[in-house]
Amino acid sequence: MLVKGMVYKFFEVLQEYSFLLIRNDHNTCRIVSVKINS
Repeated sequence: MLVKGMVYKFFEVLQEYSFLLIRNDHNTCRIVSVKINS
């Protein structure tokens, strides 16, 4: 039961982290495209 809770918490944090990573990646792509255009 305790392990199950830890695994659930781990995936919860992982999901949050990957969301931030995707958002940062999107911003990076936008910055790169702006540099290419200018």
